[in-house]
Amino acid sequence: MEKCNCRSILCTQMTSSGPHILPAVSSNSDSNLQKRYRCSLVEVIDVGVRYPPEWRKTLIMLLYAVLSTLLSSLVVVLVNNWVPAQEIVSPLPDLFPRSFGSSAWAFQLSEFCSFLLLTLWLIQWFLLRYKSIVGRRFFFILGTLHLYRTLTTYVTVLPVPSQYIICENKVSGGWEVILKQTFKLMSNGGFFLRRSPTFCGDYMYSGQAATLILTYMFIKTYSPDIFWVYQLFCWLLSVTGVVSIMFTHTHYTLDVIAAYFVTTRIFWWYHTLTNNQDIVVWKGICHGQETGNDAHG
Repeated sequence: MEKCNCRSILCTQMTSSGPHILPAVSSNSDSNLQKRYRCSLVEVIDVGVRYPPEWRKTLIMLLYAVLSTLLSSLVVVLVNNWVPAQEIVSPLPDLFPRSFGSSAWAFQLSEFCSFLLLTLWLIQWFLLRYKSIVGRRFFFILGTLHLYRTLTTYVTVLPVPSQYIICENKVSGGWEVILKQTFKLMSNGGFFLRRSPTFCGDYMYSGQAATLILTYMFIKTYSPDIFWVYQLFCWLLSVTGVVSIMFTHTHYTLDVIAAYFVTTRIFWWYHTLTNNQDIVVWKGICHGQETGNDAHG
């Protein structure tokens, strides 16, 4: 028998239930102990980890994001009919505009930051190796944000945050007119293009702030740390765009704060689960054990 004195050797002990891998035995080990093991040379080749693209799943997530955006736009059109008139209900008190005022040019700045940040992310996504996996992650979180925003917008309609906002005329007609306005809202680029007059009532939470934050988080997460200047530039774009939204007073400050917390928590929770599959596996195992104990008990 050969002695186990090499790092590339695995020692196995033959038992009735099959071979068991045991630690390698050093050259000065007891000879009787060495006879109990059979050593074999194992060559380890690192070929790297390759993940299947599975574009079908990416297309499903893209459809999910599109349908969520469509539903969100439909709710915005409906809520525009329910928002109280500015002559009847005055805006809610807000600390930021009361302290810093408002500026009309800031909305154009926020649009510019949104458009530039999204363009940089699309270029970066196109250069990624696993663009299908990252793409469906982005589409899933984006669609989920729109679904949550649909719920929060629908259940509570806030008054218009500024007297200077000109709201879209209330839709009078059947579902054909409502759907026409919905597709008009989507064709204008959602939250990235200036709409004048605007659809009012979709304030909690800010969809544009959520998209700015989400885009930066994907840029930061899926770019090398050596590109810290690029990451810092994108962070400045995101912060400038979010602050500009508050300066325009097209949203309440609470809308922007809520957008930050909802976006960051969904992003972190999702990536925690995807990067730590053991959490899901162990939960399934523990659940199965508990179920088995209950069945036997």
